[in-house]
Amino acid sequence: MLTGHYERIQDYVSSPSPIALINVLNPSGSTNRVKVRAILDIAAGITLIPQSIIDELGSLQYTVISVRSPFDNKTLSTKLYSIIIEVGEQVHEVEVVGIPRGYAMIGRDILNQYKIIFNGPEETWSIE
Repeated sequence: MLTGHYERIQDYVSSPSPIALINVLNPSGSTNRVKVRAILDIAAGITLIPQSIIDELGSLQYTVISVRSPFDNKTLSTKLYSIIIEVGEQVHEVEVVGIPRGYAMIGRDILNQYKIIFNGPEETWSIE
């Protein structure tokens, strides 16, 4: 079982979020692990990683995709990077999007593989 706590890392206005410390790796065989704090975000369809971490991992394979903005319905191009994420003892090879933040957001592409219990009043969480 993996457990964690909540922190306020998005800004000073938002409520505290469930946080995990994850390792991010380049799947090309590099042993360089980059640790990053990540919000467990059930509203995110895919996992988002700070662009600075993606740049630190070196040359990564990626695919360019088109997405529609939910705010103004415009079509944008973005890159899906192939990376490895370690959450506790579990290893996930996933495609992620880079974001201009200092923290990651673990999306349902990973979270749906677990039974997760969020205890908001105590600001703790656990994964079974």
